[in-house]
Amino acid sequence: MNQGLMETAYLGLAIYILLDGVILAWFTAAPFLIWSDDPLLLGLSMSAYDWGYLLSNCHQMPQRSTYLFGAQYPFCARDLGIYLGCLAGALSALGFRRMPGIISHPLAFTAFLAPMILDGVSQTIMGLRESSNELRLLTGFLFGFGLVYFFAYRVMSASFGMSAFRLWSRAALAASLLIFSILALSFIIGPSYVTFGQAVEKSGLDPDLVVHVPKRAMQTLGWDPYISDYEDPLLFALKGYGNRGHGVWAVYEGPLEQGGKRVFQASEKGRIILVPDIISNT
Repeated sequence: MNQGLMETAYLGLAIYILLDGVILAWFTAAPFLIWSDDPLLLGLSMSAYDWGYLLSNCHQMPQRSTYLFGAQYPFCARDLGIYLGCLAGALSALGFRRMPGIISHPLAFTAFLAPMILDGVSQTIMGLRESSNELRLLTGFLFGFGLVYFFAYRVMSASFGMSAFRLWSRAALAASLLIFSILALSFIIGPSYVTFGQAVEKSGLDPDLVVHVPKRAMQTLGWDPYISDYEDPLLFALKGYGNRGHGVWAVYEGPLEQGGKRVFQASEKGRIILVPDIISNT
């Protein structure tokens, strides 16, 4: 096989591994950094919520997402599983000689992809059932692993023995450029966002609960046909509330069932914008 073509394929795989790792690290830090009052750290978090969803066009629905550090993960559970599976599949391909040969078989490829397809079709298209976040995470992981490993295995098996130092150096440069771009964007946009502390201070409340709802979730909450099955006043309050361009902080005092006191728009040229109560009995 053409040496130049294989080097290009190997380089692409190396870049993919590093970029996937950077994205997962960035998104895993976001739920922790969202509570920061530091503009750079807050911007690093908000850039994941406001722009990161474009990487997979994720709906960011709260009820279909996992939570870390008390905040919603920027990807839904299925997309998180896919990204983790893709990274695991790519890394496994690096040691393909130690992996069972059956994993690279086309039938195994189909077996890895089928659970997510069946889960998604039966839930979204056929409306037969609603999946769980645990199942979404698992099927997404299997899908991502099988998809990437199947192709990465062929690249690695054809490239075995190739001197990879130069290619990995180029891949590291690409990953460095991504990290620099993320930090630069975070530095620029960070000061324009409302912090957790500012939202609480402006509310004048002693909140029992403060929740950040990402902007994409504000756009897609009403799309879930199963939303009426959830016993979550916040979801019902926010459904149809409007398209908040940068998400909102929902500040609650007292039991959630009695209604949230205030909702703050999370970004408006650095100003805190007080918008109406989302539940009328407050």
